Parts: sequence; C-alpha cells; structure tokens
Amino acid sequence: MERLGSESERYLRVVVSGLPIWVRGELQAELRDHLHDAVQRRIQVGAEPAEAETAVLAALGPADELQREFLRVHRRRRALD
Repeated sequence: MERLGSESERYLRVVVSGLPIWVRGELQAELRDHLHDAVQRRIQVGAEPAEAETAVLAALGPADELQREFLRVHRRRRALD
C-alpha cells in the first residue's frame, strides 16, 4: 500500500489523540486504510494525488470534530460496559 501524505498523517494524529492507547492503534489503522482507499478511488478517476487527499480529508470534516465524536462514542461505550 502506498503511504498517505503528511496532511493525512497529521489528520490521523489529531483524530486519535486523547483516545486510550488500546483504542488508538486500531482506530488509526482503520482510518488510515479508509483514507488510502478513498484517495485511490479519486486518483483512479483522474484526480492528482494531493488534490485527492485534500478532497477526502475535507469530506471527513475537521479532525478536531471527528476526534470529539470518537471520544464521545468511546466514553459512551465504556459507560455501557
């Protein structure tokens, strides 16, 4: 698999920061795969790699908002356990 650009790696770091270590690695790997696949789909239809990466990240929304959502979901799951 090709590496993601630095913009995506920064995005991933922000999204998983604050999550417990035992959740962070798995979530980061899953998000990395999702980002890679979405970028590759855009490239296959003619987008430049940097343009594709920027568009995919924009579609996901701001990293800090996604981070807050994951934190909220994680807290809810822990409360239910």
